[in-house]
Amino acid sequence: MIRTKSFDTAVENVGDETDTGLADGEFKAVVSVFDTVDAFGDVVRKGAFAKSLDDWGAKGQQIPVIWSHDWADPFSHIGTVSKAVETDRGLEITGYISPDEQEHNPKAAQIYRLLKSRRVNQFSFAFDIEDGGPTEYKGQDAYELRQLKIHEVGPCLLGVNQETELLAAKAAELTSRQDFGATARQQLVKAHELLGKILDVTPDEDVETNETTPPGEGGGQQDAAGEDAASPTGGPASDPGSTPASATRQRLDIEIALADTNDESED
Repeated sequence: MIRTKSFDTAVENVGDETDTGLADGEFKAVVSVFDTVDAFGDVVRKGAFAKSLDDWGAKGQQIPVIWSHDWADPFSHIGTVSKAVETDRGLEITGYISPDEQEHNPKAAQIYRLLKSRRVNQFSFAFDIEDGGPTEYKGQDAYELRQLKIHEVGPCLLGVNQETELLAAKAAELTSRQDFGATARQQLVKAHELLGKILDVTPDEDVETNETTPPGEGGGQQDAAGEDAASPTGGPASDPGSTPASATRQRLDIEIALADTNDESED
């Protein structure tokens, strides 16, 4: 199941700025930070991206730069990652939106302007977990991400759809772990409450459903993930009348019910 993670203030340098050493169209950003427990209890370890970066290099391909995980829109494929390295801080990438892309793709040109003016300060990446497990980090329970398969990176705005996508992924991940218990159930309840607040200010009729297919080699990536006509979060495609937020809240209802069932069976 493909997941996404976002980081604020990740853009470090953009081309055409003084003493950056970057050409026009280039930018540097940190898309993942190591050894920090995030809001969902995950901690990415240094080395988590090493194998995936080697795999991309062995194929002679570059990681796509895609605006806000909008895989279905070809104009959201705005550039490529020309360099990606793991530093002590995290995964640092140098991206490139070519002058040709800026000239012929209005969306790419606008996003580059937003990066240069720092009106977009957040980057996100899409990934699969290949190796991970429960751990204790600095006195708190966490889920350690030791090896990740990265699919794409890109600048984004944190909106309602992305929030619900992250919550749905976390709900499914929590219930699949052996350490699922009272703490995990509390996280699901909080997620459920948050979605209720989102729906209160976002009427269903104003939210568009948007089924997308991850970038890659045809349907092979979905087959490998065990999904069929899936949403970017790995869940089934929504009914025509449903919305991302309402569908996610239904999924969380189910996850909480399953948690209650598991607790009763243990008693």
